[in-house]
Amino acid sequence: MPWEIWLSKLGIRALLFKTIFLLIIKLTKKYMTNETKKKLFDSPFTNVPYPIGDGVQRTYKFKNGYGASVVRFKILNSYSSYTDNEREWELAVLKFNKNGDWYLTYETPITNDVIGHLKKNNVENILQKINKLKKTNTIIKQRIYE
Repeated sequence: MPWEIWLSKLGIRALLFKTIFLLIIKLTKKYMTNETKKKLFDSPFTNVPYPIGDGVQRTYKFKNGYGASVVRFKILNSYSSYTDNEREWELAVLKFNKNGDWYLTYETPITNDVIGHLKKNNVENILQKINKLKKTNTIIKQRIYE
């Protein structure tokens, strides 16, 4: 009989441990802040001087074949992209072909145009959405750079 008591105590301890463990996991997921999640905005990107005016362009490419062009630039000391200051960005959704060339695409649930006047956290949210798009084999014919 002592082994039955021991097994019942072990079962209760295992159940208690499992309950506490699952609660910790649930709370960790619930209270995880944006700072602890992977930030796409600061992830590896191609950062080049923007070819028009004084500015910068960040190009992101995701495994699903989509990406983003995030720009901010000035012409004659005036912001000329869809931005008004150095804290705002303009974003366009990109589609990459097999050669790694990219094209603007307006055929996603994200947007049917470029999106301007975005703060860093807004860009991050849109990058997360682009990264989650389903991979497609659509051929996009509009090329923005040669």
